[in-house]
Amino acid sequence: FILDPIGFSDVKFDQVDQFLKTDISKIATGTTHVLLLSSLNELWTWGRNEFGQLGVQSDTYQLLIPSRVDISLGQVSSIHAGGFSSGVKVQSGKG
Repeated sequence: FILDPIGFSDVKFDQVDQFLKTDISKIATGTTHVLLLSSLNELWTWGRNEFGQLGVQSDTYQLLIPSRVDISLGQVSSIHAGGFSSGVKVQSGKG
């Protein structure tokens, strides 16, 4: 991961060590945020969150370490990141 371009030079890699062992299925990047989908259908986001683009309940302007997003609605088929937005397509498994 390259964290400095989005202002995360203070992040210590030992803070995300467990996360780094995750098998990555898909990754999407916006202007100042990142979405990552693991092979276990876990969605992780980090970066700036001034417009709620991380999909997590947080009043924080930015999250410096990856945060897991609840996607209990079904299997994620695609993730997208725009300049200051994010999108996740979920297959519910219903007919």
